[in-house]
Amino acid sequence: MKTLLHIDASANVAGSVSRRLSAGFISDWLDANPGDAVNYRDLNAEVVPVVTSHLLEAIYSPPGTYLSEKQRSALSISDALVDEFLAADMFVFGVPMYNFTIPGSFKAYIDQVVRVGRTMGRGEKGLEGLVKGRKMLIISTRAGDYSKGGPREDWDFHEPYLRKIFGWMGIQDITYVPVMNSRNHADQEKRVVEAEALLRGTADRWNAEIQAAKAGNGTAVPNLAA
Repeated sequence: MKTLLHIDASANVAGSVSRRLSAGFISDWLDANPGDAVNYRDLNAEVVPVVTSHLLEAIYSPPGTYLSEKQRSALSISDALVDEFLAADMFVFGVPMYNFTIPGSFKAYIDQVVRVGRTMGRGEKGLEGLVKGRKMLIISTRAGDYSKGGPREDWDFHEPYLRKIFGWMGIQDITYVPVMNSRNHADQEKRVVEAEALLRGTADRWNAEIQAAKAGNGTAVPNLAA
């Protein structure tokens, strides 16, 4: 049995395309893998706090140090998020682009789970990721064209950041699916359908690689949506 961590970061609840696509992927995955478990987190409904001095003081205090109620509370929240993150074999994140980068709610989440001693460790070359052997799918809706060679390629601080931060944490298998989403585009639904096809391809690859790992041959399947 595998565990998936499904997170939606869109502030748009009623008509969110990233929510629609991430939910569709999860639904299809569970149809094919009914024994798997999903932990779901909606960053709009359950706001993750930003990192404060209370958390930093709690993390870096020597063992046995008395912690105030606010410090204990901050540490408890972070610990729960990290535990949930580490419990996942696969990640499915719906993360729209806001102002050329990720939503503040998702940045707050990332800051809570990047923890030295938990998801990061100190090695010979400095900090290195401890979250290895996992698969990650990021669905990113955006209103413009930020593709390589496109008019706004240099404005994209979304994909490079997410690939860098999660790669730093040790996750190497990252599939990133950008979806141009705007009511001003007449072919919006066509783009969604194309994204759904990419997501089905990702699910097929994941299933094939999981079955190959079970069989012990470790055969890699090309990641066409990366």
